[in-house]
Formats: sequence, structure tokens, C-alpha cells
Amino acid sequence: MDKITVKIAKTPLDIKKAYGVRELVFMEEQGVSREEEMDEFDGAATHIIAYYDDEVAGCARIRFLGNKSKLERIAVLLRFRKKGIGKKIVDFLVAYSKEKGATEAVMHAQIYANDFYVKCGFKPRGEEFMEANIRHVEMYMEL
Repeated sequence: MDKITVKIAKTPLDIKKAYGVRELVFMEEQGVSREEEMDEFDGAATHIIAYYDDEVAGCARIRFLGNKSKLERIAVLLRFRKKGIGKKIVDFLVAYSKEKGATEAVMHAQIYANDFYVKCGFKPRGEEFMEANIRHVEMYMEL
């Protein structure tokens, strides 16, 4: 039996759990302000939650902009890293993007995670830029 489960956060409690992961990873670990992290796009996004052995382990959100899906806020709690959860989240987001008819998936990836996303099939595009005081690069995948 697979220990990792990824699903759409459908209930207010699921969304609260996803926000909790973001608070720990982005705000506490990385020092992103609440104003930057919890933005105006949360209400319109579809939120994703990942479990490891029934414990909340990670999250993401996805938005659709025309024919593109925008993968955002992908995070895995520190104690669950290196267990394949991030890959399962990305695979879920890509499959969901295809299901919804997107022809390209894009993201603003933190530079340190660039190699991970390349292994997931994404390619960097353009120059590095700063977002929330963290170096990023746009990455994309044709679907």
C-alpha cells in the first residue's frame, strides 16, 4: 500500500491543513511574510493536500490562466522530505492540469529546487528573479 496520498482539499478543514503547511514551510522556515504568502489568489485557487501515513505532509495550489495551469505554493514539511512526497504532488498537479485541458504547466520555482523540478520534467525559462526575497526562475512543461 502506498504511504503517500495526494488529493484536492475540498473541505474548509482540508484547506486549513494546507495553509498550516504553508505557514510552517514558507513563513517560519523561509521568512516569507503572511501578507505575501496568503494572497488574493487563495480564494480562487484549487488547493491540494498530501498525506504520508494519514499525517498531513505537504500541499500546493493550482490556478488556471487561459490554457496554462500555474502550480504554486508546493511545500513539504521538513520531517517528510526525501520520501517522494514532492514528486507525488507535482505528478498530481500535472495530471490534474491535463484533465482540465491545460496545454502548459508553469511555476515560479525557488532556485534551490530547480534540479528537482527538472527531474519532474520541467524546463527553466527566462532569467532569475526575486519573489518574497527568494531567488526564483520560471519553469514550464508542455502538456
